[in-house]
Amino acid sequence: MSDAEVEAKLRILYEKKKSIYMDLAAAQAREKKANEEIKALRHKLRKAILKEAEIVVTTLSGCGGDLYGVCAASVSGQRFCSSSEGVLFDAVVIDEAAPSMEWIFALEPASLIPLQLLKSKGTRCVMVVIPKQLPATVLSNIASKFSFQCSMFERLQRAGYPVNMLTQQYRMHQEICRFPSFHFYDGKLVDGDQLSSKVASFHGTKGLGPYVFFDVVDGKEFHDKRSGTLSLYNECEADAAVEVLRFFKRRFPSEFVGGRIGVITPYRCQLSLLRSRFSSAFGSSITADMEFNTVDSSRSRS
Repeated sequence: MSDAEVEAKLRILYEKKKSIYMDLAAAQAREKKANEEIKALRHKLRKAILKEAEIVVTTLSGCGGDLYGVCAASVSGQRFCSSSEGVLFDAVVIDEAAPSMEWIFALEPASLIPLQLLKSKGTRCVMVVIPKQLPATVLSNIASKFSFQCSMFERLQRAGYPVNMLTQQYRMHQEICRFPSFHFYDGKLVDGDQLSSKVASFHGTKGLGPYVFFDVVDGKEFHDKRSGTLSLYNECEADAAVEVLRFFKRRFPSEFVGGRIGVITPYRCQLSLLRSRFSSAFGSSITADMEFNTVDSSRSRS
């Protein structure tokens, strides 16, 4: 094949390549346009649904997205009146209206977001919370000085706003309830009618009551140097926890079900140690069904 023929074939291949690239670019442009149209349509549908909804369930920060956009667009450029406030809400209910260590629930700035969506008159904000719980972790001394770890619920309560206490509880065993009732709620917590189901066959056995404290006197806490964090671990306490469960398994084998056993600890490093110790003692198939968690994370999903 001569040089001229090779050059001619190369030109043909180049033209084909160029055509393919052009087709590909056109297809990508069409795909981009279609995606933008779908995104715009989805956004339009969301706004239409939100505009017609009478009840919206969302997170505090979620109120600042499409929902806020719908409300703001409806009242923008108008003076607040009954006609322009039709899309605003008559009431806001804030659940978990208190801060915690790992999850920032209803700290004051977050609580202000949904309050912007209330009508100017005849509205109500209801905050539901267990106030006696772990506070938010605030590392800044300046922020702590101004009580940024305080929730809006706590601040309003301190200011004298009325608080209605729900006194009947249906979750804790009666003996577990006794401590928080007297130490935090002036003995006002009362047990519900169906709490007899909380009684287990092993509660009468020494060391296996509804709640038991074990003083591990030879235990020492150490920092996890590998992770470089302030997390702590205590090997003696982890071994003690294993022995308690071994005793439980030996005395009540039919009650030993992995999915009904939860192990919690304040520290993530201790959590890893407990998983390892329990897996070695009872096997990975059993521990896979157990729930291992930090105190705060387990509380947030309870």
